[in-house]
Order: sequence, then C-alpha cells, then structure tokens
Amino acid sequence: MPDDPAAGTAELRSGGVSVDARFNQPLNSIQVSGTPTLFLVDAKGSIEHSWVGALTPQGEKDVIATLEK
Repeated sequence: MPDDPAAGTAELRSGGVSVDARFNQPLNSIQVSGTPTLFLVDAKGSIEHSWVGALTPQGEKDVIATLEK
C-alpha cells in the first residue's frame, strides 16, 4: 500500500481485514499501473497470482478458491 503505514492498517482493519504485516512500496516500482490490484505472495515474496481491477462476484470466488488450494 502506498499510504502511511498507520493509515493503511487502519483502513484495512475498518474493512474487517486482519493485518499481520504490510509494507509501503511505490506502486510504479512493482509495476502496478492501476488500483485495485491484489497480489497473492508466497513465503519467499514471489508473486504467485495477481488480480487487477474491481472483482466481480465470480472474481471474488476465484480469489477464494485460489487461497483455499
């Protein structure tokens, strides 16, 4: 998230998202050209999957299915 760490964490928590860790990174430095962008990152920090744009109901199901694998 490009926001101030405290502000970003508060925003996530206000939406009911549990936050264990987060980092600040300029979006262009990780090739994000638009938001929202969602990354699934493995334990080594490699991007395993990404979703760009607002998720449709089917897109949300796809994200959940990917996370449950």
